[in-house]
Amino acid sequence: MDVMEADRLHSEQRQQAADLATTRQGNILLDLRRQIEDLDNRGWRNNIRVRGLPEAEGESPQEMLTGLFTHILGDNAPSDFGIKRAHRALRAPRRDGLPR
Repeated sequence: MDVMEADRLHSEQRQQAADLATTRQGNILLDLRRQIEDLDNRGWRNNIRVRGLPEAEGESPQEMLTGLFTHILGDNAPSDFGIKRAHRALRAPRRDGLPR
């Protein structure tokens, strides 16, 4: 009987250790998910979405936005807006010429 009791106690200890490890890993996973969400949100922080601009042949989106912001801000416009990238929506242009 002592051997069976020792085996049972050993099994309970292993089960408790496994439960503790699972709880710790769950907490680590939750923390990592929060960090990923935070980094993702920070990545979008400086992005601006402009809608309703007409399609313009030959003009890059960056040039169009610089011109638009300069027009809106007038004399208060900085010499460089610091636009690193600009692109159109990932859709084909509309056939009726309206904005995407």
